[in-house]
Amino acid sequence: MLFAMVLAAGSGCAAPVSCPSPQEVIAAFNAFEGDLEWDLQADASRGSDDVVSVAVHRTRRVTALRCTPAEAEQATVTCRGVIHRMSSRSRQNFRLVLTADGWRLEDHLNRTRP
Repeated sequence: MLFAMVLAAGSGCAAPVSCPSPQEVIAAFNAFEGDLEWDLQADASRGSDDVVSVAVHRTRRVTALRCTPAEAEQATVTCRGVIHRMSSRSRQNFRLVLTADGWRLEDHLNRTRP
């Protein structure tokens, strides 16, 4: 029982202030998914007179969240957790960056690799 309490108390971060809460992770995923939904809908309706509707399943909760600060970059954390959506869940690794608007997913989709 004591072992379970120690595990539950551990945040996975050296300084819990520098780590996002589960609610902040959900907000970061939902902001990313909202932008993705907007872009997909704009792309799908471009060049077409048809009405196009795109829906992205939003993140409802996150469990088993563990974050560690990235040593090379300030205000960046590397996290892993189970992301729960409407009818699915998936274990994911992701990086979050602290901005003036709160935590945001690292913009890895626009990166080009050499």
